[in-house]
Amino acid sequence: MLCVKCKKRPAVVFIQRMQDGKPTQEGYCLTCAKEMHIQPVDDLMKQFGMSDQDLENMEERLGSFLQEAAESGALSPLMGGAMEDAPDEDDPQEDFVPGGSPWWSWVITSAFVGVVIGLFAKKLNVQEGVFDKTKTAIFAIANVAAHVIGWVVVAPVLDILIYAEPVKKVFAQGVFAAISNTITGVIVGGLLIVAYTKTIAKKGSLDRE
Repeated sequence: MLCVKCKKRPAVVFIQRMQDGKPTQEGYCLTCAKEMHIQPVDDLMKQFGMSDQDLENMEERLGSFLQEAAESGALSPLMGGAMEDAPDEDDPQEDFVPGGSPWWSWVITSAFVGVVIGLFAKKLNVQEGVFDKTKTAIFAIANVAAHVIGWVVVAPVLDILIYAEPVKKVFAQGVFAAISNTITGVIVGGLLIVAYTKTIAKKGSLDRE
């Protein structure tokens, strides 16, 4: 969705207005939202001490990411498939969507955390059947880094920009989520890896007959 004002950059800040007695949603890019002094953007810049150039660089990176994701088809599952799969407007039952709308900021953060931990996982080589202290440390560091960056930075920033959530609220939620998810990831994930490695015969562990 493009910004309703400049119609050039992707919309990342959404606000609701009343039009003819009905609520309508409008999306703005970061630059236009700043020019309009929309509070979530002003709060974000103040919280992080961002300059106009920092905001412009952030928007360029976001635009490049969204464009690459769209070209690669990575956004198709998130957007519910192609347009030809849209429900028939004449069928009232098709208007019902179980579960409601996803909270996109947390969906994106979860994907980010998974990618970061997945990149670190390549260094573990657990398929060799070894999960020693060094690999345990790497696994723990990967979890801490991914969850802290994801839930203390990425998720709160997206909550502010997309949903105009209060700054203090989203950062408090982010800290709690980072701590709880890190503990769960390290303990449960570590136990699962240990259990997996025990099912694999270590190289050279079999005696030659």
